[in-house]
Amino acid sequence: MSKTKSNDYELLMLAKTDEEMLSLLYQKYLPFLGKQASLFLPYGKKLGYDYDDLFQEASIAFYRAIEMYDDNQGSIFYTFLSNVIYHALCSYTRSARSLEYTYSYDAVEYEVADTVSPENTLLWADFYQSLRSFQWSLKGNACPVFELKMNGFQNREIAILLDLSLRNVENIVYTNKKKLLRFLQNNGIMLY
Repeated sequence: MSKTKSNDYELLMLAKTDEEMLSLLYQKYLPFLGKQASLFLPYGKKLGYDYDDLFQEASIAFYRAIEMYDDNQGSIFYTFLSNVIYHALCSYTRSARSLEYTYSYDAVEYEVADTVSPENTLLWADFYQSLRSFQWSLKGNACPVFELKMNGFQNREIAILLDLSLRNVENIVYTNKKKLLRFLQNNGIMLY
């Protein structure tokens, strides 16, 4: 097996017992970890954190994600990793913020937003369920490309993560858009 052309599933299985494979997987996701740390940098600076602090937290979350990931749960590793890092960085900045601004819970007043309606909540839930149904109907590389695109990844990042050519990813994204529009129209969901 070639170490440079192995997919994430193989690397994840081998990384749990082989330090070299773990290092290879870490190197593959290094740019993604840096991007996630950069996204939290404006908040971190306000709390006295710098890029290195946030990057270290993202790296710790990366190793935690490898330990916790279960491919039987139905999501690809990239999405799982993205969620773990996001929640770790949120928690990290939140804990600093809560230490800085301590207050009594008795002094907090809660308000219910007037814009939230049960009808809108149900419509969004139906739309989300339709997107998930569409995703699971996709075959081959189209499913992980769709999931990564829905999670805000750029085509170039998707190509790197899935070991595909950029042109191939662009073609899959284009095809997915056409299929999604047909799927939504066939299910009576109108986009304005």
